[in-house]
Amino acid sequence: MLISLPKLEIDNSQGFKQSDIFGHSSFGNSLINLVLASEELVIALDAEWGEGKTTFTKLLIAENNLTPKLKIIYFDAFENDYQKDPFIALTSEFYQAIPDSDSQFAKKFLTQATKASMGLMRGAAKIGINQLTLGLINTDEVISDVEKEFSKLASEQVDEAIKNKIVKAKEDKMSFRAFTKALETLASKSEGERILFIIDELDRCRPDFALEILEKIKHIFFCKGVTFLLVTNRAQLEQCIKSRYGQIDAQKYLDKFVNIWLNLPKKPHSNDYYSHGEGSSLTYLRYCLDKQSNDEDVTNGQFVQHIKTILSVRKVTHREVERLVSRFALVSNSLGGLNEYAQIMLALYCYHKIANPELLKSIMSDDGKNIELLKEIMFSDNEVLREPELSTYNAVLQHNYEQDSQTRKEIEGEHLKHMNRSTLLRNTECFSYFENLMN
Repeated sequence: MLISLPKLEIDNSQGFKQSDIFGHSSFGNSLINLVLASEELVIALDAEWGEGKTTFTKLLIAENNLTPKLKIIYFDAFENDYQKDPFIALTSEFYQAIPDSDSQFAKKFLTQATKASMGLMRGAAKIGINQLTLGLINTDEVISDVEKEFSKLASEQVDEAIKNKIVKAKEDKMSFRAFTKALETLASKSEGERILFIIDELDRCRPDFALEILEKIKHIFFCKGVTFLLVTNRAQLEQCIKSRYGQIDAQKYLDKFVNIWLNLPKKPHSNDYYSHGEGSSLTYLRYCLDKQSNDEDVTNGQFVQHIKTILSVRKVTHREVERLVSRFALVSNSLGGLNEYAQIMLALYCYHKIANPELLKSIMSDDGKNIELLKEIMFSDNEVLREPELSTYNAVLQHNYEQDSQTRKEIEGEHLKHMNRSTLLRNTECFSYFENLMN
């Protein structure tokens, strides 16, 4: 069994049908129709980390490629946050979208972009001793008397610089408008006279870079024929805002930049091969197991049912599902076939390794002697009501760490009668055994 999930290679000639395990095709086509019906719009697509946002956007691009309805530009903010100026980063993507055959317009676009960039640089420039001396004197390091004396000597230059900024302000505004017109012209030359500019990983890039992108979209790039799709985790983006501006209302701040918030659908279609009417994480679990086992039968197949039972009451992201299956593959490849008791413990180990790693570590460090720690990872009464099989998992966990032989026999007689007695012999704490296989 493969240790990790093979990377999904998107075929632009296949669209959603190549890997639409969550039934996102209808949502994707509705999104395209929304863009086509809008003149100027900023849409934000919200989902947690590891919920398949990037895969959805790549499939959306592939779907549009089948019968192009609009021009799509994809920008990975995380990959590009090494750049200091998001204006240059975004503008270069628009420039690359100009066909090679339209060299005259490309030249005009580049000229307008350059003028707009110069205007932004003037607007952001700070006038002070540090700039006037090309950084040779740092105002934070010189004593106040020297600073005052130098300020007198430099006052004429400062006055001239301020005058220049005032004179150039009108020119800069004109250059921004001209650049916006160039963007609108580019959109009018595109499929459907629309451009969908996807900005992915906005929640993973540098906070200052993410917020600068939002500012630039609002003040420079927002124009007719261009729709921005911000792919992000809203909660994380709000944290970026608070880290920069303090305890402000981050939700209201974001609403200044975003016209429409959409949530990436989680519930798959019930008629999908992978879903079987299950929830999102279970659907993805089935998909990962199939791909990593090359669609062959999985060794220790009872583990699959046990982990499905756990995930039916415990929430995990798709990224966590991948890590969970990788853990299972490592142990299963190392040990081969396991009995039912061990497979239940393996399911518990894999889940808690990705959901409660510190708690699991504490339990292993004292061989489960702290019963209060064990209780923390046991399933609640409400969870057992939803999935009665979880009571057996609690019993197996308690049995595996119980030191008293009489108590173990009582657990066996009350909860584990259906298991072969040979599987109940206590050799070692399973969690520690599985953990040592990883080291």
